[in-house]
Amino acid sequence: MEQEKRASCRVKVLCRMKIYHDSFGEKEVNTRDVSDDGLFLLLDSEILPPMGTVIQGQLLGSAGPQALLNLEIVRCEETGAGFKVHKSAACLDLPDRFKKTEA
Repeated sequence: MEQEKRASCRVKVLCRMKIYHDSFGEKEVNTRDVSDDGLFLLLDSEILPPMGTVIQGQLLGSAGPQALLNLEIVRCEETGAGFKVHKSAACLDLPDRFKKTEA
C-alpha cells in the first residue's frame, strides 16, 4: 500500500478555472478536488508543459477579478493533473487578459 504524501486533506470541489501558459495559451478547465496547498484540474494532460513547470491559474465565477495563482505541475494522470499552489508567489496585479471588462 502506497503511503499518503499529502500534508493536507483533499475536498471534492467543482469550480471553473482559467489557466495560462505560453505553451498552450489560455484554457478554461474544472477542478476535481482542492486542498490547502494544491488542486487537481480535469484536462488533457498532454497539452501541459513538463512536470515542475509553473503555469498561472485564476478561479472564475465570482463578482470581481480573482488573484492570479502560480501553479506548479506535480502530477499528471490520464484525466488531468495535480498542481501545487505557490502561495507566496500569487500575482495580485492581474494581466489585462485575466481582468473582467465592463459591458
